[in-house]
Amino acid sequence: MSEHAQTSWLVTYDMRCPRRLARVFRLLKGEGLAVQYSVFSVQASPVEMDALMERLTKLIEPDDDLRAYHLPERHWQASLGQPKMPADVWLA
Repeated sequence: MSEHAQTSWLVTYDMRCPRRLARVFRLLKGEGLAVQYSVFSVQASPVEMDALMERLTKLIEPDDDLRAYHLPERHWQASLGQPKMPADVWLA
């Protein structure tokens, strides 16, 4: 994978402080697509993802849990139940 080729990332977070949670939510809302509560799909290169994680690091505390997972190009996905996103939105 090239340092500058954009790929899919799944970013999740869990924190107790509502103020920090809101700050992380606002930052991720500008960078990706909310797919569930506290879960975002982000299209970014590894360089862009490093920069995003650096920005997020400044918003959280040691007892918070924030994770980013690189999704392989041919990942499997399925969903059950009521969709939270419009039918015309596809996650790559």
